[in-house]
Amino acid sequence: MAEAIEAFAGGCPSALASDASGRTKRGESDESAEEAPYWDGIGKRWIRQRPQRLWRRQSRDQQISLLAAWPLLPAGSALLKTDPFDEVGEGALVPWLLSRGLRVSGIDLSAAVVAEARQRCPGLEARVAEVRRLPFSSASFAMVFSGSTLDHFASATGIDRSLAECTRVLEPGGRLLVTLDNGAHSLILLRNGVLQGVLRRLGLVRYHVGTMLGPSQLRCAVEAAGLEVKELTPVSHAPRVLAVAMCGLITPLPRWCQQAAVASLQLWEGLERLPTRWFTGH
Repeated sequence: MAEAIEAFAGGCPSALASDASGRTKRGESDESAEEAPYWDGIGKRWIRQRPQRLWRRQSRDQQISLLAAWPLLPAGSALLKTDPFDEVGEGALVPWLLSRGLRVSGIDLSAAVVAEARQRCPGLEARVAEVRRLPFSSASFAMVFSGSTLDHFASATGIDRSLAECTRVLEPGGRLLVTLDNGAHSLILLRNGVLQGVLRRLGLVRYHVGTMLGPSQLRCAVEAAGLEVKELTPVSHAPRVLAVAMCGLITPLPRWCQQAAVASLQLWEGLERLPTRWFTGH
């Protein structure tokens, strides 16, 4: 995750989302049909291999920190998680959300991911769907959490459509927390660009990564969807390639070694306070 943005819905933002959804319905359906088999294959392989276990746990802790930085929703509130991919590995966030008394729904293009997430997280109401065309009525959720879901599209249009849909399903005054790859980070630009093919062959990038937005672009996109931006900040400042490799090496070691490694990664988050934060936050 990279740029974290907390946004709140205004009184009636759903008109923009409804128009966008209606205009692009056929195109989205065609794209989903092409993407679903790919992500189903990724999901099945991830379920079978369960890679990056320690890194995924660290990512979960970081997501919890982002969520806990804001007033918690009242018990019984409905929350939508835009993909339950975390829940098929070691970084399941849904149990923490359920322990807060929230009603949690999730959507994913992969039927395999949805089935596995349901099995591992009793209480999660998950269904096969895509974020550009959410299968929920308007004003259904007090909060939408989109953790690194929107950075897999071929163009920024997919991000815009997804933000419009997330806005549509938010209650008036509802909250959106979204993270995605930071387009201002030079290494992310290389990873998503000229080096993507090489890194995927080496296994350092395990699935397709797509369009990114810089901080100002993300702010404009969220505001265009009808939301008021409350905070925009970069997170995950530890060098990603080195951090993932370190976590892989440490995973077989005793628990105290793993805890020390995760604590060391958290120290990097102090870079968020520096003027260079947009160049270090992934």
